[in-house]
Amino acid sequence: MYRIFSRLYFHLAVLFLYFYLNNIDILHIELLLAIYGITLMVSSQWSSKLTKYISEKYIIAIGELVKATGLLFFTFELHFYTLVIAQILSGIGYSLTAGTDSSLLRHILLNEDSSKYKKVESSSNSYMFISFLLAGIVGSVLFKFDQLYVFYGSICANFISFLAILSIGTDKSERKQVQETIVGNNTQMENTSLENFWKNYYAISRAFPLAIFIGFLPYFLFRVIEVNLYYFGVVLSLFTLLGFSSARLLVRLNNTFSYKNLTLATTVFSIIAMILLGVSNNFVLSVIAVALLGFSSGGVRPLTLSNLNTNKMDARQRTALFSSMEKLYGFWNAFLLILGGVLFDILGFQKLMIFFTLFYIVLLLFFYRKYSFSTRQPVKDKDFNLKI
Repeated sequence: MYRIFSRLYFHLAVLFLYFYLNNIDILHIELLLAIYGITLMVSSQWSSKLTKYISEKYIIAIGELVKATGLLFFTFELHFYTLVIAQILSGIGYSLTAGTDSSLLRHILLNEDSSKYKKVESSSNSYMFISFLLAGIVGSVLFKFDQLYVFYGSICANFISFLAILSIGTDKSERKQVQETIVGNNTQMENTSLENFWKNYYAISRAFPLAIFIGFLPYFLFRVIEVNLYYFGVVLSLFTLLGFSSARLLVRLNNTFSYKNLTLATTVFSIIAMILLGVSNNFVLSVIAVALLGFSSGGVRPLTLSNLNTNKMDARQRTALFSSMEKLYGFWNAFLLILGGVLFDILGFQKLMIFFTLFYIVLLLFFYRKYSFSTRQPVKDKDFNLKI
C-alpha cells in the first residue's frame, strides 16, 4: 500500500510543461530539475544517520510529509526561488524515503528466507510502476483542466502514504537489538567490488533515461511532435508501462542469465532509444524510443536490489548503502540535466540525444572495464548462483 500511494506522482509527467508554459526558459528549467538531483546528493546520508535515533518507518513518514510540503510550494505564487525551495524539499523528502523502504522491508523479513525478500521487493516495485503509470495518465488530464490540480493530487497521495507507512508494525524487542548493534558499530562498512559495480550500474543506468524522460522528452513531444495534451500522459506513460514489464521480467531472468548479460541488455535498449530520438521526428519511432527507455530503466532498481547481498548488514549499513546509490544517481542526474540545458540551445534536441548516446557509451566502456571484470569471486547469496 505504501509503495502504491507513494508513487502517485500526478505532477511529474507534466512538471516540465508546468515550467515551460509559465515562461521559464529551458536552461532555468533544467537547473530547477537538476536541483532535485543535487539535493539527493547532499541529503543522501541523512536517513542513515537518523536510524541511530528513530526507526526506518518514522524516517519514511517524515520524508512523505517533507515531500508534501515541497509540493505545496509549487502551488504558491510562481517565482523562481519559490520553485527552488519546492524542488529542495521534494528532493529531501525523496532522499529520506528512497532505499529506506527497502531497508525496512529487509528488517521486517529479517527472519525469512532471502528469496521472500526478493519476491516482495520485485512485486512491490511492479506495483510502483503501475501506480506511476496511472498517475501520469491522470495527471495529464488534470493538468488540462487546472495546472495546480496535479500538485493537490500528489499531496493527497503523500498523506495516504504517510498513514500507510505508520500502519506497519515492527517487533520492538527485535528493533531494540538491531538498534544496539547499530549504536555499537561505529566503523564504516567497506564497499566490495560487487557493491561498487551495482552502485555505479544503478546510478548511470537510471540517470540517462530519467534525465531524458523528465528534462527533455516532454519538450520534444509537446513542441516537435506536437502531441495533444490529453494524450501526452499516455505517451509518456509507455515509459512506465515498459518499466513495469522490465521490473517483472529481469528479476525472473536473473535466475537463468548472468548479471552481465542482463545489465548489458538494459544499456543496449537505452542506446537504441537515444539513437532513435536523435535521428527521427517520426511519431511511431518516438513512441518506440519512449518504450525502450522505460524498459531499459525499469529493471535497474529491482535487478540491483535483488543482487546486492544485504542479509548480514544492520539497518544503518543497509540504509547507508542504498543512500549512497541515490547520492551517485543524484550526481549523474543533475550533471546531465545541467549539461543538457547548456547544450540545448547550441545543439537542439536531436543532436543533444546523439551527444548523450556517445557520452553514455564512453561511460559504459569505462564502467564495465573497471568493475565487471575486476574480480572473480562469486556473489555470496545462495539464491543467485551468479559469477562475476
